[in-house]
Amino acid sequence: MAELGFTFNARSVEPMHASGPIAPGKYGAVIKDSAMKETRSGDSAYLELAIEILSGAAKGRMIWDRLNIKNKSEKARQFALARLSAVARAVDVATLSDSQSLHGRPFVVEVSNEEYDGTTRNVVANYFNRSEPLSSVTTPPPPPPPVEPPPNAGDAWEAPEPKSANQDYWLPPGHDEKEIPF
Repeated sequence: MAELGFTFNARSVEPMHASGPIAPGKYGAVIKDSAMKETRSGDSAYLELAIEILSGAAKGRMIWDRLNIKNKSEKARQFALARLSAVARAVDVATLSDSQSLHGRPFVVEVSNEEYDGTTRNVVANYFNRSEPLSSVTTPPPPPPPVEPPPNAGDAWEAPEPKSANQDYWLPPGHDEKEIPF
């Protein structure tokens, strides 16, 4: 048993619900915090950006991006500086010497997912300038399912060719072009 030292009322605090990674897509966002941090090896440093999602089902969630802007590898450093340029342009900041100038400025972030040590985690794929209202930024629809061969088609199955040279779509057997509503 542990004495809290106060009386806690669970009805006065919104509960925190565990949730997995944010669905891939584009979201309105804002940088809430940033800090320069040393790498584990101690020979490099990165700018860590704490990004709050402002739109969609992930509203209020946080993601992080790390820009390895101080690195002994020039290639890694140039990659990080190119990412910093994308961030700065997304929030309409032309020059900066302190990451604080990136804070609180709305932009659009593209989030993707990657597998790491057996778990799925969020990755910032890209930064975009907010040129449209946040309500119109949506997660893209999932891609259409792949075309499956008919049962027992074997390895040599190929999609049939169009009926005529000016027809760029395929009609299933027994269907006429006049049935297509477009």
